[in-house]
Amino acid sequence: MKIFKNKKLNFRQKKETKTVNVVTKSKETPNQRLIKRIVVTNGLSLLILIALYFWMVFFISNVGSFWDLFRKKEIYVNKDTIAPAPPFISEIPKATKNDSTDITGKAEAGVKVTLYTEGSKNSESTSDSQGTFSFTGIRVGIFPTTIYATATDEAGNESNKSQVYTIVKDDTPPELEVTTPKDDEEIKATEHAYRVTGKTEPDVAISVNGQFAIVNQDGEFGVSIRLEEGDNSLEIKATDVSKNETIEKRFVKFRKID
Repeated sequence: MKIFKNKKLNFRQKKETKTVNVVTKSKETPNQRLIKRIVVTNGLSLLILIALYFWMVFFISNVGSFWDLFRKKEIYVNKDTIAPAPPFISEIPKATKNDSTDITGKAEAGVKVTLYTEGSKNSESTSDSQGTFSFTGIRVGIFPTTIYATATDEAGNESNKSQVYTIVKDDTPPELEVTTPKDDEEIKATEHAYRVTGKTEPDVAISVNGQFAIVNQDGEFGVSIRLEEGDNSLEIKATDVSKNETIEKRFVKFRKID
């Protein structure tokens, strides 16, 4: 009987405890629960709005990169549009006695040099690290041939023309007429100086025993030389621009008089 009462007592205590718990939970009113839900909902909404804001900022700042994914890739390259300077051709003679001639010159380093004859492409060469280029065995005929060159860089820019030269084949020796002295002439004078004269073609160089004479535009020439007592041998040489030569020899006897 005593034991039964204790169990009953325990049962009552548990019941009272459960009742207290129920009463404690029931203290939260419906309005409070509503406010709590509103606060939680608004908080979540605010967090979503903040996240959307930052996402939109990121999206707008990178929208170009986004559309680049769907665009064709474009590569921008700085294009060289500046042409190189015209090449410089070393002076070409107006005429040559040979069937061909060699041409040298200077240009920018590493450019393609194109040689033109009579307006048509003849040969191509590449200038070295010093800008030097050359062409060998360029054909020359009996009719004047115009020659010039251009330079082209790696970007395909072509320069203006170089200086234009004209060359012709001429293997005919120049005319030479010695007026004074006559061959085997005996010369008597008070001075050792003697003037050799004659006539040749224009643009021809005249030398007498290696001493150059003055030639005017009509081809007339004259040069003073020294004659020694007794026999003197004179070599009069005419050389044209093609290096053709005509040589006349004179033997004279000189005697100085008082």
